Amino acid sequence: IQFSKTPTNNILTVFKDNSEYVSTKNSLKTLEQAISKAPIGLMIWDENDKLIIASEKTIKAGEDYDFKFTPGASRIEARKVVAKNVVKDEDLSDELWAENAQKEWSGLTGSQIRFRELKNGNVDLIEETRLPDGSGVVFNIDITELKKRETELARFKTSIDNSPIRIMMFDDEGQLI
Repeated sequence: IQFSKTPTNNILTVFKDNSEYVSTKNSLKTLEQAISKAPIGLMIWDENDKLIIASEKTIKAGEDYDFKFTPGASRIEARKVVAKNVVKDEDLSDELWAENAQKEWSGLTGSQIRFRELKNGNVDLIEETRLPDGSGVVFNIDITELKKRETELARFKTSIDNSPIRIMMFDDEGQLI
C-alpha cells in the first residue's frame, strides 16, 4: 500500500499485489539455506568466476587452507590455494596447476567429473557444470572412505587369488562368484 498526496491535497491510495514477489523472495531464501546447509562442498560461480554462494562445508574447508569462500571471491585465487594441497606431478608448480585448471574450467561447456587427491590422503570427487550464461556450479564430495574400501577390497581379491588353498565364494542366491 502506498499513500501519495496530490497537489490539491487529496490522498491517493495505491494497492499493489506483491504476493508473487514475496513468494519468489521466500523461494530464494529457501534455496540459499539449502545451499548453505548442503552436506557436500557446493559452490556457485558467476560468469566472471566470482563466487556467488558456497556451502558451509566449502567455507570450512577454505578456512582450513586459509582461504575465505565469501561472495565475490576469485575462482583462480581459490585454485591457487587448492594447488598447494593437491597431489600433482613434482615438476608442475602450484601456479601452473592453477592456471591449467582455470583454462580447463574456462573452456568447459556442459559438465565434467574428476577426482582430486590431496596431500593429507583425502580424495574428492569433483563435478563441475558450466551453465548457459557462463556461470557455473561445482560439487565437491569427499570419497576418501570409499577409496579406502576399494583399496581394501583389491587387497582382499589379490590375497584370495594368490592363496595356496582353493577359496570359493558364493552370492546370496548360491551362485559361484
